[in-house]
This record gives sequence, C-alpha cells and structure tokens, in this order.
Amino acid sequence: MSRGLRWDEARGWKSQANNERHLLEANDPYRYVLQQRMALPPGVLFNHSGGATSLLAAALAKSVGQSIHVYAREKLFAPLGITDVEWLSFTGSAELAAFAGLRLRRVG
Repeated sequence: MSRGLRWDEARGWKSQANNERHLLEANDPYRYVLQQRMALPPGVLFNHSGGATSLLAAALAKSVGQSIHVYAREKLFAPLGITDVEWLSFTGSAELAAFAGLRLRRVG
C-alpha cells in the first residue's frame, strides 16, 4: 500500500477522480492500475489501493497456477469451514475483483 502510484479512493463514487470506480469498470483492470502515474517514490507514503490488492491477487494466482477463488477456497475457506462464498467480478471484465465484494458465511 505504499507503491507510490497516484491513486485516490477517497473521492465520492461518482467522481471521475475515484480510481477504484475506474478499476471496477475497466476492461483490463491490471493494465488500468499499471498505467497510473507515479506520485511518490515507493515506500514513502501509505495510500490504500484496491489496485495494489488486485495486482497482488493476480500475481498470487499466476504463481500457484490456479484462480484466486479456487486457491482461496482450498487453502483458506475450506479449512475454516466456510462453505457459502460469493466473490464479485469486475463489471468490465470476468476477472475476480480481489479488492472488494467478498461475502462469506459459515453454515452450521
């Protein structure tokens, strides 16, 4: 969360300056994140970013050779007894929106 990219999730959802909204609606969400300009050198300032979370999830999925949903189900949800999972996708892409929209319920 201190990668240095210019990113603003603090603005209202309808604001054109809200990066999270553009991320959710992007046809290629990872490209959208990577196209943002640098604001500061990495490591200087904490700035929450759903874009950073999305990139991390994509890197994890690639490294384990599974979708993030399948991996999370096997390694996290099942061991915790969580059987009812809903995880939303980006509206502009079929990719999983790893930064938001996760709903979990433990049944039983």
